Amino acid sequence: MRGSDSLHRWSQPLGTLFPAVPSVTRRGDLGLVDIWSLRYTVEEIADLVRLWSQRLPPEERARARRFHFSKDRSQYIAARALIRTALSRYAAPRPSDWRFTSGPFGRPTISIPLVKPSIYFNLSHTDGLIVCAVSVAHEAVGIDVERRDRACMCMELSDVAFSQDELCVLEGLPHHERALECLVRWTLKESYAKAIGIGLRASFDRMSFELTGSDIRLPVATRESERSVSGWRFALYDIDCVGQIALAVHTNGAPLVVHTTPLRPDDCLPSDCRAPHV
Repeated sequence: MRGSDSLHRWSQPLGTLFPAVPSVTRRGDLGLVDIWSLRYTVEEIADLVRLWSQRLPPEERARARRFHFSKDRSQYIAARALIRTALSRYAAPRPSDWRFTSGPFGRPTISIPLVKPSIYFNLSHTDGLIVCAVSVAHEAVGIDVERRDRACMCMELSDVAFSQDELCVLEGLPHHERALECLVRWTLKESYAKAIGIGLRASFDRMSFELTGSDIRLPVATRESERSVSGWRFALYDIDCVGQIALAVHTNGAPLVVHTTPLRPDDCLPSDCRAPHV
């Protein structure tokens, strides 16, 4: 692992380092964020999707039905199952009891039940992988995951996705490195935009990240964020050479401590459908 207070970057599979300990996270230690992940194939989540599609609240079932492709519908339902499963590790409600509301730009927050201390989360997914970041200490937390086969797409969006300083950096790289660098910067920007609550409405070309060795910084605050730029911390993860995860958290300057826990599809089944532990 290489890292600093601003960046953690390593290549081990997500979840092989330090598992989440919800009782510790609930203390609200500054800098502490848990990442829960679910790797899957469509076949592996078939039971999960079938069972949760009957248990999601009406508004989420309606949204699931609006997806044109069944794989996208399955991914959406599996993501809702993951976040409910994760949240129930921190509080007493059953996974099916959680209800969410969305902010003006679509950022989800917990509406029911009222839990103390408050729990903040952010969710992202791509084909075959869903990730959820959870924190008690920090409300401004954002996570993004992208497959490496989207790197060329990120490069095609360079003119609108990157600042002039970043474009200069990209133009100085060999072609085979440029696409991956675009993907890294794109996931960082998505995670930051989600952390400040505006998602893709952010002006990506006005964000300018500096990546130097194992250090990563956002030297100038964007106009959409009122938080001090020095308080942001970021993390990057490689996923078995398959994709990239970026995490953005405003820790008020505290070092970032990330615990990761992979779950299996069976772990995310509704609580009344899980096999009893022997």
